[in-house]
Amino acid sequence: MTNYGTIWECWWDGAGSTHAHYDWDRWANVVRTLQPNAVIFGSLGATPHVDVRWVGNEKGIAGSPCWSTIDPASLVIETQAELNSGKLLGERFIPAEVDVSIRPGWFYHKNQDEEVRSPENLMNLWFTSNGRNTGLLLNLPPDRRGLICDEDVSSLAEFAEALDRFTSNNLAKGAKVSASSVRSDKCAPEAVISGDPNDFFAPTDDDACCELILDLGGEVKFNTVSVSEVIELSHRVTGFEIYAEVAKEWVLLCNGECIGNRFAQRFDDVSATRVKFKVTSALAAPLIRELAIYKFEPLRDKVKCCSEKKNLIAEGDTRITESNSEYEILLGGIKPFDNLKIENFGISEMEIYVFNGTAFELY
Repeated sequence: MTNYGTIWECWWDGAGSTHAHYDWDRWANVVRTLQPNAVIFGSLGATPHVDVRWVGNEKGIAGSPCWSTIDPASLVIETQAELNSGKLLGERFIPAEVDVSIRPGWFYHKNQDEEVRSPENLMNLWFTSNGRNTGLLLNLPPDRRGLICDEDVSSLAEFAEALDRFTSNNLAKGAKVSASSVRSDKCAPEAVISGDPNDFFAPTDDDACCELILDLGGEVKFNTVSVSEVIELSHRVTGFEIYAEVAKEWVLLCNGECIGNRFAQRFDDVSATRVKFKVTSALAAPLIRELAIYKFEPLRDKVKCCSEKKNLIAEGDTRITESNSEYEILLGGIKPFDNLKIENFGISEMEIYVFNGTAFELY
């Protein structure tokens, strides 16, 4: 780990490790010594050393809520539902990471060049990962040249440009911000639109269910809200609502439980003169870093983006073997699927097993 410059993350994948034994303590010591700023992703036996957890699926979808805190036991046995949601007041702070591929599988196949996720699909993933208090880890498999395929690069670049363009234009900039209470001048309501990550708003200790109101100075059209709390001091908000004032009436846009690093949600276009953020429950006085509204425009979505149903068994690299009335289907790589259809030709009883990367499980 000394010849690659700065390493940001050390990924200890659990696949194939159910019955294996590793010297996790020694491995962790190497990482902490040579790359002290790197985070460790892992589960199972590595749990005592990990900083980041699996979100429980490879679909790009975090739970709602998805707390950064969790009980380590959920990682030791990989309880997927708990990995996906975390646990408020869990024993450790181990935020989730959403790992998903830009292609149908984790490795490059030329016949999937037309199935690369589109910019719009990637934007949807951003909302179901970053927008739900997690980090998005997007797999970009190298092709036979050892390079990232042009289709992947094009889609990713368009998505990144669009995300930067929209999130750099907070339509609440310049708004007049008021609050139900203010702790001090250093934690003024205007901090939520300053754009400075060191700024944040704080109410008084007796106003945990505080309110913030953005007076936009006129009618503004938007379709996205984003709010962040100072997650370095852990979760405080456990319930909130966001409203828009439309024709002098407050209309509920969205609500939720977990904010954390970021809560972001899209909805139909709305034209409003004011926006209200209301905390409905909290563990302590909230510390709100940012409150933003955006107007996202549709992106290119002409790519199949892994959504078109295909018969994976019918693909050319699939092999089928048969022995003693048992059939084994080799798909020629790691290929996710969510539906299994079998035509019954006189079969009275059967069992179906799926290899999960570690062992065969009864389907």
